[in-house]
Amino acid sequence: MPSKTQFIDSPQTKHLSQEHKALLGKHLHFYTHLEQGKVELNNDKRKHFHAVALGVSQPQTEDEKAYRAYQLAIKTHNVVSTSDHSKDPSQSIFESLKQKLNEELLQIEQRQDISEDEKAAMLINRFSVVCAAVAIQPLPFADILILTPIQILMAERIASVRGMNISETEAKEILIEVGKVIGLGLLAQQAAIGLYKTILPGLGGFMSIPLVYGLTYGIGNVLDYNYTQLRKGKKASPEDLIRIFKSAKAEGKKEGQKHKDEVKKISDDL
Repeated sequence: MPSKTQFIDSPQTKHLSQEHKALLGKHLHFYTHLEQGKVELNNDKRKHFHAVALGVSQPQTEDEKAYRAYQLAIKTHNVVSTSDHSKDPSQSIFESLKQKLNEELLQIEQRQDISEDEKAAMLINRFSVVCAAVAIQPLPFADILILTPIQILMAERIASVRGMNISETEAKEILIEVGKVIGLGLLAQQAAIGLYKTILPGLGGFMSIPLVYGLTYGIGNVLDYNYTQLRKGKKASPEDLIRIFKSAKAEGKKEGQKHKDEVKKISDDL
């Protein structure tokens, strides 16, 4: 990975405004030390910047917005920069999808003209579309190797929109825990999708669109509700999570029908 200063002018940060790049170019070292607590937090401005950098407060000043944008770019770059040891088709599809999601997700997350709720809804839709695109790929069981990592990324990015800075490992743990609560065996369901496509090649994949869209849409909404409760210092009840998942999954299946053309286009581009 390039140095921090080189990264500011890399393709991964092309979405950043010139103002933010200028601030990062001048103050990135200081920003990083503030995040790490190496600079004395002796006033409210520094304390708030530190909280933003840790993901527990929303950015307000241009300095905070610039550094948050930089953090998101770093996080996305780390996720999409997977090693090229494997040349199997599922790995190639996975990397291609991550690249496609990169700029799009950052643009949603950094918009100032829409609310957190709208950002979360847009992210859930995008991940649902992408997962459905995977489902119609002619790779019977590769879904297992692709869908779960994408849903882990979804857990991470929804958390970011909700002001929670979590790692990929934490996102995976949250996804697994939520799956247990709502009685959803993620691996088993995705294996079933692969088997479904094997039995009904071509047609099976096409018919998987609303199924996978609805599944991802339901998971996304459960994750989002869980995060909003955590921010309030509350713990979502299993009953609420189950109710939200069932309702959102049913809604997602209907919504998935509306996105079939978009799903097929993304799948064709992979």
